[in-house]
Amino acid sequence: MKDKSKWLQIALIVLDVLLIVALFGVFHLENGREARTSRILKKALSKVEAGLTGTDSAALAADSTEELAGTEQIPVPTELSIRGDSFAVPGGDPQTAYPAVLQRMLKEAGSTLTVQDYTLDEKSVLTHLYYAGVPSSDIQSFIHRNIEAVGSEDPFETGVGDVKNLVLERTDQNAIPVIFVGYNGGWGKSVFELIEMEKKILATYNQQQYYIIIGNHPLGVEDVDTYDKIMQGYWGSHYLGVTKIAGSTLNTYEGHVTLAERIMAKLEQQGLYVPPAQDYLAVG
Repeated sequence: MKDKSKWLQIALIVLDVLLIVALFGVFHLENGREARTSRILKKALSKVEAGLTGTDSAALAADSTEELAGTEQIPVPTELSIRGDSFAVPGGDPQTAYPAVLQRMLKEAGSTLTVQDYTLDEKSVLTHLYYAGVPSSDIQSFIHRNIEAVGSEDPFETGVGDVKNLVLERTDQNAIPVIFVGYNGGWGKSVFELIEMEKKILATYNQQQYYIIIGNHPLGVEDVDTYDKIMQGYWGSHYLGVTKIAGSTLNTYEGHVTLAERIMAKLEQQGLYVPPAQDYLAVG
């Protein structure tokens, strides 16, 4: 009887040790950036599972921890590089578009961050890939996929468009990327392909620790909630969803002010900007 009691005590001690080790492992994992990204991703995928193919969900899950894993701390860049559509007010002053509005607001708030404007209006993601210097082999691969997915009739899905006047020389590789592409198409109607394209643009910068990915209500996409959930699930805290100010609202000066405010709030969230004593809009 005593032997049984002794072995029971030993077993309980071993279980206690194993439990402590397991709890420590969970604590360590939960405090890692990979764990946080993985939780966000799983939550997003569970909500849209019915609309995903096995290939899409598997590819997204495989990429997530590798691409969003924590990196060594680097000096904070002093510039922002904005790529995508400017959503400029038709026929309006370029100074009313959100890159210029953002620059003025940052300066008025006492920030030393400067904005480099690489926006192009009414262009497909394929054009923005070309403008950012993504290898032509990658662009052609996307074009072939788009033709298979949606056909060859849509010029936004099958080519980079008129790029003869683009100045491809860049001075923004050390800046903080703010990537706002996808509204006009060019990604084969697959949000997973859009994420791949955004990753290609992001990879043209010298650091991928500080950046913002902006998503709105793309043309031709009806299920905006699913689009946002997948984007949020993949990009995590780097994602800024602005569907509520997209469309006609965004094509106004007031919409551009709101977008600039949200970008400033996202910069603050990432520790890139300390605002004065005033509140900016909450970010999603």
